[in-house]
Amino acid sequence: MASGTQVKKHKCSCGRSFRHSISLKRHQNVTGCEDAVEDAPEAAPEEAVAPASDEVAKPAARQAAKTAQTVKTAETAKRPAPAVGDDRTIVITPELVAAWQEQTGFNRRPQSVIDTLPAKQEPVKTDWLAVAKTGMEFFQFCGEVKESALRGTKSLVLVLSRAIVFCSVVFFAGWLLVTNVSASGNPGVDTLHRSQLAAQTVVQDFLQNAKINQYKIAHRSLAPSVRQSVSTQQLQMMFNSLPLDHEPTSWTTEISSDGQSAWVTVSRDGLNEVYSLVQSESGWGLASVSLANS
Repeated sequence: MASGTQVKKHKCSCGRSFRHSISLKRHQNVTGCEDAVEDAPEAAPEEAVAPASDEVAKPAARQAAKTAQTVKTAETAKRPAPAVGDDRTIVITPELVAAWQEQTGFNRRPQSVIDTLPAKQEPVKTDWLAVAKTGMEFFQFCGEVKESALRGTKSLVLVLSRAIVFCSVVFFAGWLLVTNVSASGNPGVDTLHRSQLAAQTVVQDFLQNAKINQYKIAHRSLAPSVRQSVSTQQLQMMFNSLPLDHEPTSWTTEISSDGQSAWVTVSRDGLNEVYSLVQSESGWGLASVSLANS
Protein backbone atom coordinates (compact mmCIF):
# COMPACT_ATOMS: atom_id res chain seq x y z
CA MET A 1 0.00 0.00 0.00
CA ALA A 2 1.47 3.34 -1.00
CA SER A 3 0.50 6.89 -0.04
CA GLY A 4 1.88 10.25 -1.24
CA THR A 5 1.40 13.99 -0.77
CA GLN A 6 1.92 16.78 -3.21
CA VAL A 7 4.67 19.32 -2.38
CA LYS A 8 4.29 22.74 -3.97
CA LYS A 9 7.54 24.68 -4.43
CA HIS A 10 7.87 28.44 -4.91
CA LYS A 11 10.93 29.55 -6.84
CA CYS A 12 12.50 32.99 -6.84
CA SER A 13 14.13 34.71 -9.79
CA CYS A 14 17.50 34.10 -8.09
CA GLY A 15 16.96 30.35 -8.35
CA ARG A 16 16.11 29.52 -4.74
CA SER A 17 13.06 27.42 -3.90
CA PHE A 18 10.73 27.82 -0.93
CA ARG A 19 8.04 25.58 0.44
CA HIS A 20 5.62 28.43 1.27
CA SER A 21 4.73 31.66 -0.53
CA ILE A 22 5.20 33.67 2.70
CA SER A 23 8.83 32.53 2.93
CA LEU A 24 9.33 33.54 -0.70
CA LYS A 25 7.86 37.00 -0.06
CA ARG A 26 10.08 37.58 2.98
CA HIS A 27 13.08 36.51 0.92
CA GLN A 28 12.14 39.03 -1.79
CA ASN A 29 11.69 41.82 0.80
CA VAL A 30 15.17 41.21 2.15
CA THR A 31 17.15 40.52 -1.04
CA GLY A 32 15.15 42.70 -3.45
CA CYS A 33 14.52 39.87 -5.93
CA GLU A 34 11.85 40.25 -8.57
CA ASP A 35 8.65 38.29 -9.21
CA ALA A 36 8.59 34.68 -8.18
CA VAL A 37 7.99 31.69 -10.41
CA GLU A 38 5.77 28.99 -9.00
CA ASP A 39 6.24 25.36 -10.00
CA ALA A 40 3.55 22.86 -10.40
CA PRO A 41 3.01 20.70 -7.39
CA GLU A 42 5.22 17.66 -7.27
CA ALA A 43 4.15 14.31 -6.07
CA ALA A 44 5.94 13.11 -3.03
CA PRO A 45 7.68 9.76 -3.41
CA GLU A 46 5.56 6.91 -2.44
CA GLU A 47 6.72 4.90 0.47
CA ALA A 48 7.39 1.30 -0.32
CA VAL A 49 5.49 -0.94 1.92
CA ALA A 50 6.38 -4.55 2.19
CA PRO A 51 3.57 -6.94 1.51
CA ALA A 52 2.04 -8.24 4.64
CA SER A 53 -1.02 -9.89 5.80
CA ASP A 54 -4.14 -7.92 6.67
CA GLU A 55 -3.65 -8.44 10.40
CA VAL A 56 -0.10 -7.03 10.30
CA ALA A 57 -0.72 -4.27 7.69
CA LYS A 58 -3.59 -2.56 9.46
CA PRO A 59 -1.79 -1.82 12.76
CA ALA A 60 1.35 -0.79 10.88
CA ALA A 61 -0.68 1.61 8.72
CA ARG A 62 -2.38 3.12 11.74
CA GLN A 63 0.95 3.53 13.53
CA ALA A 64 2.52 5.22 10.46
CA ALA A 65 -0.42 7.61 10.08
CA LYS A 66 -0.25 8.47 13.77
CA THR A 67 3.52 9.13 13.57
CA ALA A 68 3.10 11.35 10.47
CA GLN A 69 0.36 13.34 12.19
CA THR A 70 2.57 13.85 15.28
CA VAL A 71 5.52 15.07 13.17
CA LYS A 72 3.27 17.40 11.20
CA THR A 73 1.81 18.86 14.41
CA ALA A 74 5.33 19.43 15.85
CA GLU A 75 6.49 21.17 12.65
CA THR A 76 3.38 23.35 12.66
CA ALA A 77 3.98 24.32 16.31
CA LYS A 78 7.64 25.19 15.66
CA ARG A 79 6.87 27.26 12.56
CA PRO A 80 6.04 30.93 13.46
CA ALA A 81 2.59 32.05 12.49
CA PRO A 82 2.68 34.50 9.58
CA ALA A 83 1.20 37.97 10.11
CA VAL A 84 -1.98 38.39 8.13
CA GLY A 85 -1.84 41.41 5.85
CA ASP A 86 1.48 42.68 7.19
CA ASP A 87 4.41 42.30 4.75
CA ARG A 88 6.82 44.00 7.16
CA THR A 89 6.91 40.99 9.52
CA ILE A 90 10.25 39.17 9.18
CA VAL A 91 10.88 35.75 10.67
CA ILE A 92 14.57 34.99 11.06
CA THR A 93 15.29 31.66 9.31
CA PRO A 94 18.54 29.99 8.27
CA GLU A 95 17.82 31.01 4.69
CA LEU A 96 17.33 34.66 5.73
CA VAL A 97 20.59 34.64 7.73
CA ALA A 98 22.44 33.18 4.74
CA ALA A 99 20.99 35.90 2.51
CA TRP A 100 22.14 38.60 4.94
CA GLN A 101 25.64 37.16 5.04
CA GLU A 102 25.84 37.18 1.23
CA GLN A 103 25.12 40.92 1.09
CA THR A 104 28.00 43.33 0.42
CA GLY A 105 29.39 45.02 3.51
CA PHE A 106 28.34 42.31 5.94
CA ASN A 107 30.97 42.04 8.66
CA ARG A 108 30.99 38.87 10.68
CA ARG A 109 31.71 39.52 14.31
CA PRO A 110 34.75 37.44 15.36
CA GLN A 111 33.32 36.71 18.76
CA SER A 112 30.33 37.57 20.83
CA VAL A 113 30.50 40.78 22.81
CA ILE A 114 29.45 40.46 26.41
CA ASP A 115 29.41 43.51 28.60
CA THR A 116 31.56 43.01 31.63
CA LEU A 117 29.49 43.25 34.77
CA PRO A 118 30.96 45.31 37.59
CA ALA A 119 32.24 43.45 40.56
CA LYS A 120 29.92 43.26 43.47
CA GLN A 121 30.71 46.09 45.84
CA GLU A 122 30.50 45.76 49.54
CA PRO A 123 27.97 48.02 51.27
CA VAL A 124 29.41 51.18 52.77
CA LYS A 125 29.63 50.97 56.51
CA THR A 126 28.99 54.06 58.59
CA ASP A 127 31.61 54.85 61.18
CA TRP A 128 29.36 56.02 63.99
CA LEU A 129 32.32 56.76 66.25
CA ALA A 130 33.67 59.24 63.68
CA VAL A 131 30.20 60.79 63.35
CA ALA A 132 29.91 61.19 67.11
CA LYS A 133 33.40 62.70 67.29
CA THR A 134 32.56 65.18 64.55
CA GLY A 135 29.34 66.14 66.37
CA MET A 136 31.23 66.74 69.61
CA GLU A 137 33.77 68.92 67.81
CA PHE A 138 30.94 70.94 66.25
CA PHE A 139 29.27 71.52 69.63
CA GLN A 140 32.60 72.54 71.14
CA PHE A 141 33.10 75.03 68.31
CA CYS A 142 29.61 76.49 68.91
CA GLY A 143 30.41 76.82 72.62
CA GLU A 144 33.66 78.63 71.87
CA VAL A 145 31.87 81.04 69.52
CA LYS A 146 29.20 81.70 72.15
CA GLU A 147 31.79 82.38 74.86
CA SER A 148 33.71 84.70 72.53
CA ALA A 149 30.53 86.64 71.72
CA LEU A 150 29.66 86.97 75.42
CA ARG A 151 33.15 88.22 76.24
CA GLY A 152 32.96 90.78 73.44
CA THR A 153 29.53 91.97 74.62
CA LYS A 154 30.71 92.30 78.21
CA SER A 155 33.76 94.29 77.11
CA LEU A 156 31.61 96.63 75.01
CA VAL A 157 29.13 97.22 77.84
CA LEU A 158 32.00 97.89 80.26
CA VAL A 159 33.59 100.44 77.91
CA LEU A 160 30.26 102.20 77.32
CA SER A 161 29.45 102.35 81.03
CA ARG A 162 32.87 103.82 81.81
CA ALA A 163 32.43 106.42 79.06
CA ILE A 164 29.00 107.40 80.40
CA VAL A 165 30.31 107.73 83.96
CA PHE A 166 33.28 109.80 82.77
CA CYS A 167 31.08 112.17 80.76
CA SER A 168 28.66 112.55 83.68
CA VAL A 169 31.49 113.39 86.06
CA VAL A 170 32.95 115.96 83.65
CA PHE A 171 29.54 117.58 83.06
CA PHE A 172 28.71 117.72 86.77
CA ALA A 173 32.12 119.13 87.64
CA GLY A 174 31.79 121.80 84.99
CA TRP A 175 28.33 122.75 86.20
CA LEU A 176 29.61 123.05 89.78
CA LEU A 177 32.56 125.13 88.60
CA VAL A 178 30.34 127.52 86.68
CA THR A 179 27.90 127.82 89.59
CA ASN A 180 30.66 128.53 92.11
CA VAL A 181 32.26 131.14 89.87
CA SER A 182 28.90 132.88 89.36
CA ALA A 183 28.13 132.82 93.06
CA SER A 184 31.53 134.23 94.03
CA GLY A 185 31.23 137.20 91.63
CA ASN A 186 27.99 139.07 92.46
CA PRO A 187 25.28 137.63 94.75
CA GLY A 188 22.50 139.74 93.15
CA VAL A 189 23.41 138.75 89.62
CA ASP A 190 23.65 135.09 90.64
CA THR A 191 20.12 135.12 92.07
CA LEU A 192 18.74 136.72 88.91
CA HIS A 193 20.58 134.24 86.73
CA ARG A 194 19.27 131.29 88.70
CA SER A 195 15.72 132.60 88.41
CA GLN A 196 16.11 133.00 84.65
CA LEU A 197 17.62 129.53 84.35
CA ALA A 198 14.79 127.98 86.40
CA ALA A 199 12.08 129.71 84.32
CA GLN A 200 13.75 128.69 81.05
CA THR A 201 14.08 125.08 82.31
CA VAL A 202 10.34 124.91 83.01
CA VAL A 203 9.57 126.06 79.44
CA GLN A 204 12.06 123.58 77.99
CA ASP A 205 10.53 120.67 79.92
CA PHE A 206 7.06 121.83 78.90
CA LEU A 207 7.95 121.80 75.17
CA GLN A 208 9.93 118.56 75.36
CA ASN A 209 7.02 116.64 76.92
CA ALA A 210 4.64 118.08 74.35
CA LYS A 211 6.92 117.02 71.51
CA ILE A 212 6.83 113.38 72.65
CA ASN A 213 3.03 113.53 73.27
CA GLN A 214 3.33 113.42 77.07
CA TYR A 215 0.55 115.94 77.63
CA LYS A 216 -0.26 114.84 81.16
CA ILE A 217 3.32 115.52 82.28
CA ALA A 218 3.33 118.86 80.40
CA HIS A 219 0.07 119.76 82.17
CA ARG A 220 1.93 119.63 85.50
CA SER A 221 4.17 122.52 84.35
CA LEU A 222 1.20 124.91 84.43
CA ALA A 223 0.64 127.26 87.36
CA PRO A 224 -1.85 125.96 89.99
CA SER A 225 -4.52 128.53 89.06
CA VAL A 226 -4.22 127.77 85.32
CA ARG A 227 -3.98 124.00 85.80
CA GLN A 228 -7.56 123.88 87.12
CA SER A 229 -9.08 125.81 84.19
CA VAL A 230 -7.12 124.20 81.30
CA SER A 231 -7.69 120.50 80.46
CA THR A 232 -5.24 118.11 78.85
CA GLN A 233 -7.24 118.13 75.58
CA GLN A 234 -7.12 121.91 75.39
CA LEU A 235 -3.41 121.80 76.05
CA GLN A 236 -2.97 119.30 73.18
CA MET A 237 -4.90 121.60 70.80
CA MET A 238 -2.64 124.48 71.78
CA PHE A 239 0.48 122.37 71.11
CA ASN A 240 -0.78 121.45 67.64
CA SER A 241 -0.62 125.11 66.65
CA LEU A 242 3.05 125.40 67.64
CA PRO A 243 5.87 124.58 65.17
CA LEU A 244 7.44 121.96 67.45
CA ASP A 245 9.18 120.22 64.54
CA HIS A 246 11.57 123.17 64.12
CA GLU A 247 14.45 123.74 66.50
CA PRO A 248 14.53 127.08 68.37
CA THR A 249 17.05 129.62 67.12
CA SER A 250 17.23 131.75 70.31
CA TRP A 251 16.02 131.89 73.92
CA THR A 252 15.42 135.12 75.86
CA THR A 253 14.35 135.28 79.53
CA GLU A 254 13.21 138.35 81.48
CA ILE A 255 12.44 138.55 85.20
CA SER A 256 10.23 141.20 86.81
CA SER A 257 11.67 143.54 89.45
CA ASP A 258 9.82 141.78 92.26
CA GLY A 259 10.92 138.36 90.99
CA GLN A 260 7.36 136.98 90.84
CA SER A 261 6.89 137.00 87.07
CA ALA A 262 9.00 135.91 84.11
CA TRP A 263 8.74 135.96 80.30
CA VAL A 264 10.58 133.41 78.15
CA THR A 265 10.71 134.20 74.40
CA VAL A 266 11.48 131.34 71.97
CA SER A 267 12.26 132.29 68.35
CA ARG A 268 11.86 129.71 65.53
CA ASP A 269 10.35 129.42 62.09
CA GLY A 270 9.80 133.18 61.85
CA LEU A 271 7.65 133.30 65.02
CA ASN A 272 8.22 134.41 68.60
CA GLU A 273 6.60 132.24 71.25
CA VAL A 274 6.21 134.22 74.49
CA TYR A 275 5.69 132.05 77.58
CA SER A 276 4.66 133.96 80.74
CA LEU A 277 5.39 132.32 84.10
CA VAL A 278 4.41 133.15 87.69
CA GLN A 279 6.19 132.23 90.89
CA SER A 280 4.40 130.05 93.45
CA GLU A 281 5.29 127.93 96.46
CA SER A 282 6.18 125.00 94.22
CA GLY A 283 8.30 127.17 91.85
CA TRP A 284 7.71 128.60 88.40
CA GLY A 285 4.52 127.70 86.54
CA LEU A 286 3.24 128.58 83.08
CA ALA A 287 0.41 131.09 82.99
CA SER A 288 -0.08 131.79 79.26
CA VAL A 289 1.40 131.38 75.78
CA SER A 290 1.22 133.93 72.96
CA LEU A 291 2.53 133.97 69.34
CA ALA A 292 3.92 137.02 67.55
CA ASN A 293 5.81 137.60 64.31
CA SER A 294 9.53 138.12 64.77
